[in-house]
Amino acid sequence: MAQGVGDVALIGSRHSAGTLRLQAFLTRNGHPYSTIDLDRDAGVQALLDRFQVTVDDVPVVICRGEVVLRNPTNAQLADCLGFNAAIDHTQVHDLVIVGAGPAGLSAAVYSASEGLDVLVLETTAPGGQAGSSSNGSSAPIQSLRSQLSSCIH
Repeated sequence: MAQGVGDVALIGSRHSAGTLRLQAFLTRNGHPYSTIDLDRDAGVQALLDRFQVTVDDVPVVICRGEVVLRNPTNAQLADCLGFNAAIDHTQVHDLVIVGAGPAGLSAAVYSASEGLDVLVLETTAPGGQAGSSSNGSSAPIQSLRSQLSSCIH
């Protein structure tokens, strides 16, 4: 991580479905990370030994340089990164929106601007499929994310 990006190191094979799933999750959520490829990195065994990880444990995520997650689910990785830390499960909201695609984000922005207490739930990342598109059509989603951030305190 000293040589890479972010506070997350993903150790796995580029041929592994689990590694690809975690890469997609981190990318869609805009969280920077470093990838250490088991098939290409010569020093990977020393790193695996340092964190007492076996090949059967991969993919492995080293979160914040301290926590080692062995073949984590997306939910476990989100918890480690604090993605859901701000959710108060005891608070009652005026509106709960399930799905943070373009319609969900638009509804959240409009509702929050009207003074409603809004909670938006999304399983993967804000913006839905449009937000993860690589064809440049995600600019409106980025704008909605900005507007939503300015409405929520």
